[in-house]
This record gives sequence, C-alpha cells and structure tokens, in this order.
Amino acid sequence: MSSWLGGIGSGLGQSLGNVGGSLSSFTGQISNFTKDMLLEGVEEVGDASTELQMSNSKLADSEAAFTSQKSEHERLRMLYAELEEKLEASEIQIKSQSAEYRSLLQQKDVEISHLKARQSGLHEEFQTLQKSSQSSSEINRLSNEVLSLEAEVTHWRRISQ
Repeated sequence: MSSWLGGIGSGLGQSLGNVGGSLSSFTGQISNFTKDMLLEGVEEVGDASTELQMSNSKLADSEAAFTSQKSEHERLRMLYAELEEKLEASEIQIKSQSAEYRSLLQQKDVEISHLKARQSGLHEEFQTLQKSSQSSSEINRLSNEVLSLEAEVTHWRRISQ
C-alpha cells in the first residue's frame, strides 16, 4: 500500500516538474516572440501610413499572443496549485498510514513476544510430563519386578518346606 502511495507522490512530483517545464517553455516562447518583434521592428517601410498599419498589425498580433499566453499561464498556474494540493493530501495520507502501520507492527511484536513466552512454558511443561511419563514407566517396571521376585520367593518357600 505504501508503495502505491509512494507512486502517487512520485507521479505528483513528476507532474509538478512538468508544470515547471511548461512554465519554462512559456518563458522561452515569450523571449523568442520578443526577439522576433524587435527584429521585425527593424524592417524599413517607405511611408508613415504603411508603417502605422504594420505597427497596428504587429500590436494586434502581440496582444493576441499575449492573451493566449496569459490564459495558458493561468491554466498552468491552476494546474500547478491543484497538483500541489493533491501532493500535500497524499503526503498526509502516507504519514497517517505509516503511523498506523508502525502501531500495528508494535502490536504484532508484543503478540509474538507473548506467543514465544507461551511456547517456552509449554515446552517446559512437556518436558516435565515426559520425565513424569518416564518415571511412571520405571515405577511400573519396578513394580512388575517386585511381583516377580515375590512370586519367586513364594516358590522357594514352598520348595523349602
């Protein structure tokens, strides 16, 4: 799960990087446009009327390009803000889940410790029962031997009488 969330964070980081790249590209486009306008301004025109028309045409083109670039800039700024919000939300979610998993891990560690202690106690109890079983077998063997010896004693007493 955390790798999935890490992927989201990484994806958002890349998206923010892409927005930054788009802004950089936008700045480059404005620079190129400005250079083009300055170079075009150097062109010589014969009469004032034609020069005014060219200037007005260039001004209209510049205003249209500016409006277009301004709206693109605004769109990218909003996209950047949206991606930043998503990144922050993902980071908060990741921190919350990490804390949750750490807590769960601590609980499991405690549970493992209790189970190990129980296993150790059961192992000791098993060994005690095993020793008791061996003692019980020895008692039974000795009891049988005593009965056998008593029977032999009885047999020899009869013979001796």
